[in-house]
Amino acid sequence: MDTSTRILKYLMRNQSATAADLSRELDLTKADIHHHLRKLLNTGEIEVDALNISPGAGRPARRFKRVQTPPLKLTRLVVSVLLEEQAFNSDPYSRASVLAERIARDILSCCPSTGNFISSHTVRLNHLVAELKSFGIDIRWEARKNGPRLFFDYEALSLLIDDATLVGQIIDRLVNQIQKERGCLKSRQEHRKQ
Repeated sequence: MDTSTRILKYLMRNQSATAADLSRELDLTKADIHHHLRKLLNTGEIEVDALNISPGAGRPARRFKRVQTPPLKLTRLVVSVLLEEQAFNSDPYSRASVLAERIARDILSCCPSTGNFISSHTVRLNHLVAELKSFGIDIRWEARKNGPRLFFDYEALSLLIDDATLVGQIIDRLVNQIQKERGCLKSRQEHRKQ
């Protein structure tokens, strides 16, 4: 694995780091680290973390972090929905609930596990978690008495959509549609048993 990739993996795990942190962790000289940091800065894969300044005497050390970009798959989906809504309505944000419903539905329609009624609910939910990662949506779930409970650890929608309310509505619609699908699955499984 080359040094740039090792730096990117370290920054993914640790959010941000100084050149000294990277030098120590990767067992390389600061000069080597600075060389690779310059390359990564020039390609736009990392940036200086202006909000997270290292404490200490003297000039603060610059901290570097990975540039967060939404997955291309999610970007294409959101842009296509917004363009279609723009064609039919001059103010797409006046129909925020319709947009939220449609984006959530389109995301789930791209996940093959939502149409698989052969596997168990647990297997399907685990597959769905993996499939949503390709959209920059990182969820986990816990089994509860009255069904699974979903937790959103990360979502890349807010990198594309500047409206926090709309992003919240999309996440709510995703949860509702996943829960609704779970109910459909349950009823289909019960129907098969009879």
